[in-house]
Amino acid sequence: MSEKQAVEQELAKLREQASRNSSIEEVLSKLTANNEKKPDPETPATSGLSAEAVAELVRKELQAVNSQAQAAKNYEEVQNSLKSKFADKTREVVAAKARELGTTVEQLGELSKQSQLWFLALFGTQKSTVSPTTPSSYRLLTQPIEPDLSLRSHYF
Repeated sequence: MSEKQAVEQELAKLREQASRNSSIEEVLSKLTANNEKKPDPETPATSGLSAEAVAELVRKELQAVNSQAQAAKNYEEVQNSLKSKFADKTREVVAAKARELGTTVEQLGELSKQSQLWFLALFGTQKSTVSPTTPSSYRLLTQPIEPDLSLRSHYF
């Protein structure tokens, strides 16, 4: 399996986890709504986690999923930047850099997930960015408007 396929599988898994997060958020909102309702006197009270404890657990899970998604995004962007710079020699260049630094390719891969800027700096490259295009009419609106001082005499 190629690295690209592995990254695509990891992204698919993270997207699936993100979709589960939305259902977790729905459950959390239902639990919060149920806690705010007054208990029915005929229904015995149940013991368990408080709404705050559940909310904290959900927050931690969301943070973990978001961190995983960011790591996958960083890894993919690093791969794209390296391939655009080194083309077919990417694997050899990364392996040589790992030997030079006394580390493994896997550890460099983990570094790329944590901080793509640090990783790319090791290879003397930068994150590839695409600047958004702006319609000329929008650019005109963002330029400062100079007041017409000739009209001033009419008002004073």
